Amino acid sequence: MSIINLQLALDALESGNLQFGIETLQTIAKTGTNAAALYNLGIRYERGIGVEQDRAKVNNLIENHDDKQDHYDSINHDIQLAEIKINELEHLRLTVHKLPIDGHLIVRRHLFPLPHPCR
Repeated sequence: MSIINLQLALDALESGNLQFGIETLQTIAKTGTNAAALYNLGIRYERGIGVEQDRAKVNNLIENHDDKQDHYDSINHDIQLAEIKINELEHLRLTVHKLPIDGHLIVRRHLFPLPHPCR
């Protein structure tokens, strides 16, 4: 769920809706489990983008980061990407043809080296 909220926050920030984007990042960052949210919020506090510049808040975000949850989120994200790719493959149709083993295949030994000639 935090991945979806993170994307909403980043989209809002990109479109200029700083208030919604930063509030969403702050909500995600409270758990300390999403490194991308913590990073994006930290950059905004450090540079004063949409919020007042505050180095103490940047340090607080760094201290609250949970590495184990970040690793879990990374694995979860990879799984979600794999699921998307698998769903894209559902529409792929393959046709399997028999491979005739004859003289033509033997002539091309460099492609398909056979241990002995097939006759």
